[in-house]
Amino acid sequence: MCIAILNNGNELTRDELANCWISNDDGAGMLFIENNKLVACKYPNADGYGKAGESFNEFYADYREIYKRSVDNNTPVLLHFRIATHGFDPAYLHPFFISDNVGMIHNGIIDGYGSKDVSDTAEFSQELATLPSTMLGDVSFLEIPFVYNMIYLAIGTYNKLVFMDDKGQWTIFNEDKGHWVGDNWFSNDSYKSLNRLLVITATLPKVECMMPLMMKMMSGGSSTTPSHSSRTSPTTATYATSKRLLIGMLAV
Repeated sequence: MCIAILNNGNELTRDELANCWISNDDGAGMLFIENNKLVACKYPNADGYGKAGESFNEFYADYREIYKRSVDNNTPVLLHFRIATHGFDPAYLHPFFISDNVGMIHNGIIDGYGSKDVSDTAEFSQELATLPSTMLGDVSFLEIPFVYNMIYLAIGTYNKLVFMDDKGQWTIFNEDKGHWVGDNWFSNDSYKSLNRLLVITATLPKVECMMPLMMKMMSGGSSTTPSHSSRTSPTTATYATSKRLLIGMLAV
């Protein structure tokens, strides 16, 4: 369900992108930097099931131009291809902005967020956006242990998030659940071949979270985070609680 790509290396081929488009056939989006500003473009798929036609051609032509400019600027491009599981509307194509300076893409389903009418990723990004604006100037806010731990409490070990700011800095959560090809990171293999799965929307009552770290935080202990910019998750345990309440604490 969906694929998230950090394109920081070689240009992606037409075949790779067509596989993404057809296998994740609700549409695509890109996040990139233009004139020192973060820009998002979204492309609903009007080609129909199993096709890469006029809509894809428009997307691909734009991608090639955006990629060339990004190489000249020495900045990455984030790409996302969607299979809708919540919020069946082109407005919910990724990326989503946390602030004017930070955007994100997501592969997976965040339990407890979203509905038939609203995207789980959109709701999650909106809650992150309630953090004080002074924190959201770049991706360094993700280094704050409380923010970092609470994001993993929400997404567990399965969901993959990629954040990028208007300086071209990026952070990946659950990086080890995807893979690298050179300097390009892919959240799954759907760029390699066609693989359209039937996805059933579900909201589950339990979430994957970091019990040891949460207990330490609640008892006043401290935790540390890696110094590098990409993220992989610690050992997790099932914790029956409300992510919505705990993520809402981020704004306090």
